[in-house]
Amino acid sequence: MQLLAAPAEIRMGYFDSSGEESGPADWVHDFPDIPARIASQGRRDTYEVYRDYWEYTSKDVRLAFDANTSDAWTEAGNRANLYQTYIDTERSMPRLLAHMLQMGAR
Repeated sequence: MQLLAAPAEIRMGYFDSSGEESGPADWVHDFPDIPARIASQGRRDTYEVYRDYWEYTSKDVRLAFDANTSDAWTEAGNRANLYQTYIDTERSMPRLLAHMLQMGAR
């Protein structure tokens, strides 16, 4: 059955279709903590700062995460640190996924 499941989609937080500087991907604004975090760090609001952020979408869950800190946010506004949750779930990827599903399942 797993082979027939729809694949997950992972997208970067900036959009650059021209090969030149562009801006944040549309999905970034669905997670208000990301622009707020960028502003609070005093970083210039350029496309480069959005490279740290990624979106994971499957049929069951949608979340955004910071590739540097492992912080993650669900659509519901819940937040977790993926690394710490992985440790807390005894380094089990299925338990980590279950935890994230509980936080923000569709």
